[in-house]
Amino acid sequence: MKKAYKILAAALIAMFILCIPAAAAQKTADNQNDIVRIKGDIYVNDGTTVNGDAVTIKGNIYINGSVTGDVVAVFGDVIVNGEVMGDVTTVSGEIKLGPNGKILGDRVQAFGGPLGGNNNFGFRTIPPIWPGAWSGVGNTVFSLVSALVLFLLSALVYLIIPQKVTDMADAIDNNIGRRIGIGFLTLICSPIVVIVLTILLAITVIGIIVIPFLWIAYLIAGLVAITPVYVYIGGKAGELISKRKITGYSALAAGLLSVWLIKRIIELGSSNMGWISAIISLLVLALGFGTLLDYIFTRRRAGSNHNDSSGHRPEGGSREASNGDSHGEDFSGNGSSSQDAQDSNNESIEHKDN
Repeated sequence: MKKAYKILAAALIAMFILCIPAAAAQKTADNQNDIVRIKGDIYVNDGTTVNGDAVTIKGNIYINGSVTGDVVAVFGDVIVNGEVMGDVTTVSGEIKLGPNGKILGDRVQAFGGPLGGNNNFGFRTIPPIWPGAWSGVGNTVFSLVSALVLFLLSALVYLIIPQKVTDMADAIDNNIGRRIGIGFLTLICSPIVVIVLTILLAITVIGIIVIPFLWIAYLIAGLVAITPVYVYIGGKAGELISKRKITGYSALAAGLLSVWLIKRIIELGSSNMGWISAIISLLVLALGFGTLLDYIFTRRRAGSNHNDSSGHRPEGGSREASNGDSHGEDFSGNGSSSQDAQDSNNESIEHKDN
């Protein structure tokens, strides 16, 4: 239970960090040492020197003065119109050099791309409007509520078919690449099939009534498909954090929370990185459909083999029956021999008495 509380606490802390409005974490640097900010911009104004490093996560760094160390922005831009004596690094951001900017060290731009916003090298000093700053909080809350609804629906699936979900989750490690391939083919073909069926059913009155149930069944199949994937991810997360595999509803919750945190961090990092979040969702869905189909076909093959083997049992049974009959004859024969021996012994005893 203590491990579960630690995981929950870490998740709540991460959620709190993601929900901090940008305006609450901004910093205008005076002459000082290292600066580290989480979800906020850093301003090094003209005439100001930072004797160390400047680091921000989910924010931009505006340098109009000087920084003696390195400058790092994760999910943000670095705009240099002053002097940086060390290296400048951005992750999911862009390095922008102004007319008076100097970077004496190396420039490293990972997953770079313009993030938009203010590109004025005179630097803005007015914090953003509060409603805009809090817009990220609303998106985070909506995303969290959606994840909670998905957990409740997945938990219902697990409640109905717990053993099947567990079996599918345990089998994901086997031929995972093949399962993903089957899943992507299913994602490409299944919507086409459902749309064609919808058009065909729309021709008749009864078909029109069936169409909503067809789409509901399609959505339920998707829900059943992704549930074991989240259980699988949660089990792996439990092994990584607590060195033991968690199962059941705990694994389901841990898997959903892990995927939600990764996707949310990427979405908050940059609007240009939203495609990564979409790819993660597609991978989960593809792996789920591939695992579900593989499980269904494997069960059918096993059932077919069982029926074939049971079809030969009568021959074995008749063979055993014939063996039983022969044994019965032997036993009856042995019985008659024993009876003859007993009669001869009785006759010899009577002869001695006489």
